[in-house]
Amino acid sequence: MLSGGLDGLYRDALARPHSVAIRVEVWRSGVRIDTYGDSIDRETRHAGLPIAGGSVRCTLGARVTRELSLTVPDYLVPYLDEADGLLTTPGTFLRVLRGIELGDGTEYLWTVFYGMIGIVADAGDGTVEITASDRAQEVQDAKFAAPRASSDGSPVRVQFMELISEVVPGALFDVVGTSFGQTMPVMAWEYDRAKALDEIATAVGGMWWARADGTFTLRPVPWATYSLPIITFSEGEPDGTIQQANGTLNFEDVVNAVTAYGERADGKTPVWAYVENALGPTAVNGPIGRRQRLVRLQTPQDTASIQGAAQTYLRRGAGVSEAWTWSMPVDCALELGDVVLLAPVRRQRPIVQVVSSYTIPLSVSAQMSVTGRAMTVGVTDLDDAG
Repeated sequence: MLSGGLDGLYRDALARPHSVAIRVEVWRSGVRIDTYGDSIDRETRHAGLPIAGGSVRCTLGARVTRELSLTVPDYLVPYLDEADGLLTTPGTFLRVLRGIELGDGTEYLWTVFYGMIGIVADAGDGTVEITASDRAQEVQDAKFAAPRASSDGSPVRVQFMELISEVVPGALFDVVGTSFGQTMPVMAWEYDRAKALDEIATAVGGMWWARADGTFTLRPVPWATYSLPIITFSEGEPDGTIQQANGTLNFEDVVNAVTAYGERADGKTPVWAYVENALGPTAVNGPIGRRQRLVRLQTPQDTASIQGAAQTYLRRGAGVSEAWTWSMPVDCALELGDVVLLAPVRRQRPIVQVVSSYTIPLSVSAQMSVTGRAMTVGVTDLDDAG
């Protein structure tokens, strides 16, 4: 949950009829360049760039986590070939904020998107469609100009920040200094910079993504890391905080045995590990049968690190996936990876869910659709049979 999101004043206001506040800003070279100001229009509840609608789609686990779709009046883009136009100049960024305004004028506003415009399309109906992606898109597009060697002996978190800073000037990071202290082995990457970051993160049991405000983070996999719920959402009247919760059980994607193989670019003997789920309904010799996966990595350099990578991968897939989707008032303080306690009507007991995706509408009256997934920590017994 973003700072201020658990304030009693905010939570009380969100649960009652309230005034929405939405602001869209245009940035270039780190400077806001639009001249529309910050004052909220009392009728449209919008400030900044005039918009006709849009949404921010957020999905944890995708390299590009946040995608913005924005509809603007066509007078903002009089000519598509205007090289120095407000929205048609290459390298233009959009910053979107949303929240609520209290009766005394106090605003609870959070950044829900920051990223570069990718597509500008004339819709032919008096509007223009704008598509933008978060800052991970810049990393994904950059690749490596030539094969790149790792920084042998450098902490993983330092290597992570280095690979991003090389192609995103001035990049900001939110990486806990005491986390991911493992060091990098001698290795090389050929072409795909984002894939190199994926592998580094997987090898240390983490995930990386660009947050709403444009900072990059490397964190332990949220649904494979124990954490207490920060808030409870309940369905139903008279005091329900969410509406229309729907759940899904997925048996098809269960993984109960993992072989991880560490291929060494320095020519040393490869390391490997095998782990399996030996207990419970998804056990490797249980009623669903064996569900084996092979994971190839470069980053692990010893038996302990490859074992940890295999266990992390197993934790991510060993449990029966129970995912719930619910609608609720738009809560822009809610963050991907937040752990919540969900109490749906069609469940005997509440369930812990990790927020894995949601869509934030940029219209005033719409609800927010949120999807969670079950935390898998503690559901398996990881035996080392290698």
